[in-house]
Amino acid sequence: MLTQSQTALVAGTMGVALAQAAAHAADGPAGESIEAAAAALAAAGGGGPPHPALPAVGAAIERTQQVTRDDTAVAMGHPDPAATMLGTPRIALWFEIVASGLLPSPTPQVSHLGAGILVHHMAVADIGEEVSVRVRVAAAAGRRVVFSCVATVGERVVALGVHHRVIIERR
Repeated sequence: MLTQSQTALVAGTMGVALAQAAAHAADGPAGESIEAAAAALAAAGGGGPPHPALPAVGAAIERTQQVTRDDTAVAMGHPDPAATMLGTPRIALWFEIVASGLLPSPTPQVSHLGAGILVHHMAVADIGEEVSVRVRVAAAAGRRVVFSCVATVGERVVALGVHHRVIIERR
């Protein structure tokens, strides 16, 4: 069984994922259901005032990455040798790295760790293509921050994601 803190962490990640899906959803019953679920999780929020090291809700950052052979699904162990497109694990790593750019550099006193990531790989990005990774702070409470993440090639959405990080204080 999850603790109350662990449950809040998962609910925070899922709430942002649902809100992101609702923002991109087509009109209709499925979109309305997603909106209702996102609102229910948002209402359950909590966690207290944000830690001073956390960025403000709405803060954003963007970085561009060029897809190389090392970024492909096959390079990361996919069993199909023809899977020479951007791999989902690499997108997850890019979301985490770009999100970390909104947080302070780790010190002997304060650092941050990834606590959850959800990635939906929506389209192919081929070797040589430039992938724009945009990350925005969707929620911050206590020591937790949740980022809404989007990877695109031009106007093509390659991936949507949510990344959750936690501030740790070293003593």
